[in-house]
Amino acid sequence: MHNRAMPPLMFGMKVYLPDDDPRSMPARMRGLGVTTVFCGDEYGPKLPAFREACARAGLQFYLIATVFRDPKALAADPTLLSLGSAGGVSRWRDSEFYQLVCPARDDYLDRRIEKTHLDIEFLRPDGLSLDFIRYYVRREQTVPDHPPEAIEKFCFCDHCLAIMRALPAFAFPHAARDRRAKAAWVLESRREEWTAWRCGIIARAVSRLAGAARSVAPNIGLAIHGVPWTSEEYDGARRVVAGQDIGMLAPLVDFFHPMCYFHMMRRRPEWTHDIAVDYARSAGRPVLPCVQVNPFFRKGPIAPATFRRHVEAALKPPSPGINVWEWALLKDDPAKVDVLKSEFERAAASA
Repeated sequence: MHNRAMPPLMFGMKVYLPDDDPRSMPARMRGLGVTTVFCGDEYGPKLPAFREACARAGLQFYLIATVFRDPKALAADPTLLSLGSAGGVSRWRDSEFYQLVCPARDDYLDRRIEKTHLDIEFLRPDGLSLDFIRYYVRREQTVPDHPPEAIEKFCFCDHCLAIMRALPAFAFPHAARDRRAKAAWVLESRREEWTAWRCGIIARAVSRLAGAARSVAPNIGLAIHGVPWTSEEYDGARRVVAGQDIGMLAPLVDFFHPMCYFHMMRRRPEWTHDIAVDYARSAGRPVLPCVQVNPFFRKGPIAPATFRRHVEAALKPPSPGINVWEWALLKDDPAKVDVLKSEFERAAASA
């Protein structure tokens, strides 16, 4: 088991798109109180300069690996798509962004691990944060009163069905002839066995990625982007739908940061603390909630006072800090910048 000590307070900032001059960004963030940058691995050719600028500014640098989100791989090989219990696919409408590979495809995962290994060798980040390390679900669309049975379950693609046929727990009855019938039988008769199998696939992917990262940088920090549901919510959907068994994943990483984007998920600002408490109880690991700055996916403003309540809730114990989503949504909003700066200073003073 690996456990890299976190600083007393971590103030993270997610970055996915470069400014005109990424070399100036870290100093601006440092002035705000940020201690750690979480940067997407699709940042582009400006990434090396940005990573060097973060080091000069004294900022920790975590690389975000979007593990099973890979539109380019899916365009080249559509058989990598997950197929759902109701006939859906792991692509959000015609989105070029929201497309996920079936996590059971080891041929894909081998390539993804090799890419991550090379990225870490090249960039030497302080940490690696695993995003989209789960099965397909549009969590942004699951409103608080969403019926659990209405959330489609993945995956029942040909590859997964072939694996299941070889496992004693999944001896499909003769009457379950097509994909939907097999899925219905599994969810009715083998729900826990199927859930445990899929959670094991996600845990194995995390273990392999962590091993590859630590083979290059033994002291690298490891984190997981978590689905922002409590362990009981939607009839245990964090495990059953997303395949994230927090207790199983906890020994493999140093901390979790659930994506507590309250506005898009139609929750109250203080809900963030509920998620942090549940994760901490399930994981026995630090929990760094991700907070939402401005609207995305869903229209309607987020007032500075509402944002302050959101940040205050995220910083309450047991949280050792927060992660802000994201720089592009924050940098031109001086009122939100002031909220973050004052809350960072208050938290640091009381630490």
